[in-house]
Amino acid sequence: MSASLNKSEEALQQSMLSASARIAQIARCEHTVSHTRQQAERSRIQLTLRVEAAATELGQLQSRLAQVQAEAAMAASEHTAAVHTMQREHAGEKKEALAA
Repeated sequence: MSASLNKSEEALQQSMLSASARIAQIARCEHTVSHTRQQAERSRIQLTLRVEAAATELGQLQSRLAQVQAEAAMAASEHTAAVHTMQREHAGEKKEALAA
């Protein structure tokens, strides 16, 4: 009976060691999961900040583009007006030359 009791005690100790090892493994996994979640949250925050910065920059670029387009339209209008003025002056010079 003593041998049987020793075997049972040995089996119990092995089970306890195995359970301890499993508990330690679970604890390591939980730590890894926690660490990974923290990294994911930091990454999400960094990505959010980058997206917000990019959106701000895009808004600034769109504003600048609108300003440049307005300046280009004004320059084109001034150029067209100058060309028309030159054409009228040239036509007037031709009339004067023909009249003379």
